[in-house]
Amino acid sequence: MTKNYLTEKFNYLMPLKVDLIRIGINMDGGYVLGKKELNKVETLISLGMGSERTNWSFEKEYLKINQNIKVTFYDHTVSTKSYLLSILRILRRLIKLRYKIKDLTEMLKHFFSYAILLNSGRISHKKKKILQQPKNKNETNIEEIFNNITFNNVLLKIDIEGSEYEIIDQIIDTSHKILSLIIEFHEIDKFEEIFERKIKLLQSKFEIIHIHGNNNTGTLKINLPKTLEITLVNKENYKNHDKEFRYDFPVKGVDFPNNLDFQDMHFSFKKN
Repeated sequence: MTKNYLTEKFNYLMPLKVDLIRIGINMDGGYVLGKKELNKVETLISLGMGSERTNWSFEKEYLKINQNIKVTFYDHTVSTKSYLLSILRILRRLIKLRYKIKDLTEMLKHFFSYAILLNSGRISHKKKKILQQPKNKNETNIEEIFNNITFNNVLLKIDIEGSEYEIIDQIIDTSHKILSLIIEFHEIDKFEEIFERKIKLLQSKFEIIHIHGNNNTGTLKINLPKTLEITLVNKENYKNHDKEFRYDFPVKGVDFPNNLDFQDMHFSFKKN
């Protein structure tokens, strides 16, 4: 198979070769974590919840693996009200034959799964928007979130549809509390220079251990996916780790297509 090589300028994205584990479903909603961090996490903060039940597969499975932690979601777009409005909208369009019964059934499944999720006792949902500088009670930022955390081994997962770029500086300021970090970077084709700058800033405190292309959005001409899921770990825990890298992606056994209707995204780094 012909390899899709990235240009050498992207070698800064080359991940350390470590033992990896996938948590969650084998499609969009599952993510990859380092095995070394698996049982060291004391709390999981998840920025961006999404309204589909598959979106929570990572958090739900992680709770089964690590019985001692709790999960806190931050997402201002999801609520009981938003589900009820969606159900009502589908019902109206169902009458006009614009939707099908399966659309209503699926939305009801999402809603009931959400209700069950919040009644688990180990999961909480804060309906707040993540910004760099919050202006009202319905908004918050990384600084406020971490001021209320007493743990020093936080797993921070971020999927906030493009707003991730503006919170990287605050992540650096709270890096001493973050054990591992999973970020989905969006619209890299539009923010290529910012993306590079923010990744290199993160690398002052973290090491990249995994990278995967989301196959929903395609690639740049230089083979780099437009949307990347990146897993990082705190550098303090990897001081003595051998500088051995992983060159070819996706990684067999842990990576799967986000969208099962399309092939996964294949790309490689050139060995120096």
